[in-house]
Amino acid sequence: MSGSGTQDSPIPSGQSPSTPQLSTSQSESPHQDTVILAKYYEPCRWNSFADTTGHLSPGHLQQLQNPSSAAASRETISADNNVQSYEAAGALDAQLDESRQPESLDTTGSSPIANATSAWAETLEERESDGNRVPFYPGDKRGPAFVIDICKPGRSNNSNHAFVSLPSLESLLPEEIEYLRFKGCFSLPPHPLRETLVKAYFHYVHPFEPVLDPEDFFNKYSKGHLSLLLLWNLFMCAASFVEDSLFAENFYDSQLAFKHTAFQRAKTLYDVDYEKNKLTLIQSVFLMGHFYANAEDRLGPWHWNGIATSLSHTIGLHMLTSPARDGIQPLWRRVWWCIYYREVWLSMGQGRPMRICLDHCSTPMPGFYDTSPDCSPEYQHYLPEQLGTLLGMWLRLIGVTRVMGEVLSTNYTIKSSRPSRAAIERDENEIRANWFPDGHNDQSPVLASHLYQFRLHTQAAIITLYRLFLLETPYGVPADEQDSWKTFAKNKVRTAASHATQAVNSMMAEDLMKFAQTVTVLIIGPPIQVHLLEMTSSKPSSSQLAKHNLAVCLLALQEMRKSYISADAAYNLFDRARIMVEKTLREAEVISREPTVLPETQGIKTTQWLDGSEGYDFASTGILSTLWTPFADFMPEDFSGNDS
Repeated sequence: MSGSGTQDSPIPSGQSPSTPQLSTSQSESPHQDTVILAKYYEPCRWNSFADTTGHLSPGHLQQLQNPSSAAASRETISADNNVQSYEAAGALDAQLDESRQPESLDTTGSSPIANATSAWAETLEERESDGNRVPFYPGDKRGPAFVIDICKPGRSNNSNHAFVSLPSLESLLPEEIEYLRFKGCFSLPPHPLRETLVKAYFHYVHPFEPVLDPEDFFNKYSKGHLSLLLLWNLFMCAASFVEDSLFAENFYDSQLAFKHTAFQRAKTLYDVDYEKNKLTLIQSVFLMGHFYANAEDRLGPWHWNGIATSLSHTIGLHMLTSPARDGIQPLWRRVWWCIYYREVWLSMGQGRPMRICLDHCSTPMPGFYDTSPDCSPEYQHYLPEQLGTLLGMWLRLIGVTRVMGEVLSTNYTIKSSRPSRAAIERDENEIRANWFPDGHNDQSPVLASHLYQFRLHTQAAIITLYRLFLLETPYGVPADEQDSWKTFAKNKVRTAASHATQAVNSMMAEDLMKFAQTVTVLIIGPPIQVHLLEMTSSKPSSSQLAKHNLAVCLLALQEMRKSYISADAAYNLFDRARIMVEKTLREAEVISREPTVLPETQGIKTTQWLDGSEGYDFASTGILSTLWTPFADFMPEDFSGNDS
């Protein structure tokens, strides 16, 4: 893994493969992504522009210092073997600027500033999407969008989505291009590895989070027309489902090493504002959220999902109407609900407040149309055979997620009031209404792995719904029924944790843990918390069963540590909690044998949980707080912060 001062592309000693000729261009259509055109897809030269010490060669230093070099266009970047200059870049910039003048307004100037600031005014014209317009959302009636109702009180479409002129795009400077080259952003993986990564993405990532349109993706991929930012993020997400041996053949130590490199290249492209297509940018930063940097989470899942949410608001993904306005793609709806899905489970797993409130959203839930995306026959080999079934499972998962989001937004806020027993029962019924039936004996490993993870989501949602009521009761429960209600809630979380562990055990038995998603690290947390609590039960059989179930879950996390640093953090936390609980139980046993000796607990208090016959003698309220919010303030002791 590279340091901050070296190129992050590994190179085998004694080898210097040739550099592929790459050019990147952007279609004039605003719906076309910033693309990379690979003149041929051959194994890339890992140290194309640096010597073996990691420094730029004298020739490239001279080029960077040459003031006569024209600013390289963001839309067209040529990278040939000698890399001497950026010919014709200035002329191309002039042509692009000339072709991208504002069409709809007679402004006093045609400067980039005038072009960039005309979007608000253009929303009054309600122009439809075409090849020279981009999506723009001026907001709702709280803001300037109220002017639309003043100017057009009788408009038939109540959507505030607009399509405005494509703003003038600034050019990247030569030194910025060289920096991107130096960081390896233009050096794609070799063709065999690239093909394996793309197939792995659409088999294992896409069915859980369908933020891409397969037909559109493969049309561009087959022609080399893809966003570099999106491509590197796709590679990073897919790497978790590719064997280490394939990475070793291409000079990477492991999945984690490749994921770190892919993330760093994607972040470099993001930092220089390389991608201008807003939807592609949203898709890209959403996928960047699958990289776990460290417990501080400055550049982790929570950070990137927040950016994806904010960018979605700028084009109104949260306020789509049905039927959709012309120019608004059905894919937009799936992208929004995927972002919401990540937000809900990150909020649950990290104990943080929800940043999306469905009361401020009108985008309809995904429907049957989203389960049968069109894809040409020549691209079918990239997709799993049962994609329709997998996407049908995704619809049910979004249904569970919506209920889960409402539970977190209402029951887990500081100022929330206790829900009624009827509200809790309604939420549970809605969760169970989205249950996906068991598969058949002929189901594929892909379908089986997704089915077990769906089970985990469902049981984690039920645990989250009821675990608040291990200590308190819902609103309206009579005093003489409160103890029985707590016992009822205890049985609910215990049963859900047992079913979740059965799903984990099945994945382990069928060798499917290698197909676990990043979010699985979070959703395995609630059942582990219940097992830790059950270990303190005064009933020996319950305690022993909890130890067994906890061991199964920790074994699953141990397996996921090969692919996810977040799994390493979770394993360290829960294993340390296990040790502390067992130590407390041993100390309590010693004290019970010596009743005349007063215990010195040093701040640790023993609390009697639930009823006396099967209570939980759970020591250390600090442990309990940590278990309920597992990743809030935890830093794994053996983590350096350089892996993904």
